[in-house]
Amino acid sequence: MIPRARSLLVLVLMTFAVTAWAAEVSAVQGEATYDKAPKFDVAKQAIAFDGTEYKWTDLIDLKLRPMQETPRSGYKIFLRNGNVIYADIVGAGLQGVTILLNVKSPLLGPDAVALSTDNIAGVQSLNPKVYQQVALNQLKQRARLALFRVIDFAGKSMNADDLDRLFATDPDQFVAEGEKMLVEKSATFERSVQDQKKWEYDFIYGTSWASSQINGTIQGIKPNLDVTLLTPKAGRTVSSNLNEIVGLSFKAVNQPVGFGANPYVKVIGVRGDSITGQIVSEKDGVLELKTDIGDTSMKVALSEVAEVVFYNGSFTFLSDLPDSAVTAVEYGEIALPGEKTSDGFSWQRDRSTMQKHPPLRLGGKIYRKGIGMHSYSELTFNIGGAYKRFKATVGIDEDAPKPGGNLTIEIQGDAGKVLLPKTVVKTGDKPLAVDVDVTGVTNLKIIVDFGEDGYHNDHCDLANAILVK
Repeated sequence: MIPRARSLLVLVLMTFAVTAWAAEVSAVQGEATYDKAPKFDVAKQAIAFDGTEYKWTDLIDLKLRPMQETPRSGYKIFLRNGNVIYADIVGAGLQGVTILLNVKSPLLGPDAVALSTDNIAGVQSLNPKVYQQVALNQLKQRARLALFRVIDFAGKSMNADDLDRLFATDPDQFVAEGEKMLVEKSATFERSVQDQKKWEYDFIYGTSWASSQINGTIQGIKPNLDVTLLTPKAGRTVSSNLNEIVGLSFKAVNQPVGFGANPYVKVIGVRGDSITGQIVSEKDGVLELKTDIGDTSMKVALSEVAEVVFYNGSFTFLSDLPDSAVTAVEYGEIALPGEKTSDGFSWQRDRSTMQKHPPLRLGGKIYRKGIGMHSYSELTFNIGGAYKRFKATVGIDEDAPKPGGNLTIEIQGDAGKVLLPKTVVKTGDKPLAVDVDVTGVTNLKIIVDFGEDGYHNDHCDLANAILVK
């Protein structure tokens, strides 16, 4: 068992598999690809590939392997600091008054790990049968409210009793409806878990349309995952099994505290898990992270990791500057981020200007950070003379409609001083590596103008746009 105040969450980042290796590094120095695993040097706060060393504070991200599909079974565990772990819950118990969940996940290593619910915001079931039950309950309610108390389902007119009988004999008829409910309820449950007003109490999120959320205090969870919740109504308890409900949310005990200005990382698992913390030790390919929830430490290993993202480095992302520092002009009109001022496409933070604003994509890579612009637009950033270099990878987004775009980009400093002369950027070109001196510059202006073909498909990405201190 794990003590309440000093729980140890073991996240096993096992040694690297010796298979086809292609680690992609994005750093202040630029981008590079390596065919060997990185070596972490905690004492120097650096990683190295065959003698090429990167300080953690100079790293943007480290991509190790492609993402896999999100699990369609087990549980999605929301940690108090916004991280997520996909796992099977194999048991539960008490340590004093603290509820512990015993979980198994590829990201956590081969052994079950005990997680304190003090550090968990919520637990959502991914069991398809749960969502088929949700679908059944909603269909039955629709039938009860419908004219003549029947609805069309599976090619037949059915009342609530008919739906019950069909579910009992042929539950596969509800698979499609259950998948719809999984998407709908996942979004609803996640919003509930993230609602800090609800961190003041526990709640069960059930399958019934009428009482999907029951508030109270969870008294305990048995090894067989039976849950007992005491409601505010005196003497009334609600019992259920974790395998038969959408999920649970737990009252907040430990609030995330953040890391101040200190460097930290987010480790993203291949299934979409995420663990955030400061690297405090490394041994045999296993990294120990100190998180910002309680005194929890996590040990993380790279065979199950897709990406490591670095924070609080020697640079600032352009997309992280506040609205108050940005002046935007599009087609001659002042524009706020995400605001459409004309028939054109408005500028975006960390997204493309295309419809639905997908992630930035250049050179076969997806970038999580950057600026999306479209011709004609001007962005002026007040950077206060606090930086030395501006760097970005620039190009027409790979997902832009064919035949693609043709534009020019120019960068100016104070009083219109040209830092990057007007440069042509076209679909199919190798991404442009921008690196300009901004020492002493207060206002940095980026101008994306029409190319030879007017404004058509001029979706310009400034990927990993950073200001280096």
